[in-house]
Amino acid sequence: MPTTDTDPLRQLFTRLDADRDGHLRSADYQRLVDRILRHYQLDEDDHEAIVLRAAYARYWRELLGDDAERVNDETFFAAHCLVTPGPVFQALNGIVHAVLTIARTGYENTINKEEFNRLMSVLGVTGPAAAAAFSWLDSDADGKVGCAEFIRAAEGYFLAEDHTAPGAVLFGMYDPAPPIS
Repeated sequence: MPTTDTDPLRQLFTRLDADRDGHLRSADYQRLVDRILRHYQLDEDDHEAIVLRAAYARYWRELLGDDAERVNDETFFAAHCLVTPGPVFQALNGIVHAVLTIARTGYENTINKEEFNRLMSVLGVTGPAAAAAFSWLDSDADGKVGCAEFIRAAEGYFLAEDHTAPGAVLFGMYDPAPPIS
């Protein structure tokens, strides 16, 4: 699968490959989790932290298999091209629920624009890019983004291969930022 430096999967791979060795490991995803937990000031043993770690670990297993200790960029790209509804989307759904639980300040399973902007800042998406992402994701224009809207965006990203879709923001590619460390 040919990719360019502007390809969203290339950008995601580059952002996650914290040590720049050309391989991703589950530890690279855990760095993202650590960044979220630090940003929201959650301890390792908080329920929300445990759920988020488990959701990302499941995503890694479903996407790349139990035996994948590390993957290069081509394997990563190929695995994402093969994503279909099923276990991988169930794992993504788990990530969405875990992240929304952490990001929300109320009891609804939605986040408002302020909460969304805070979450996006963890991923390096701020200002106009975050505002545009919120508008795209808030498909019913109710001023909140919920699980269904996040999941629809992820499905659009993976299944439609529309890497300019709102789902691209969820994977940290809309406004590339420095590597997650």
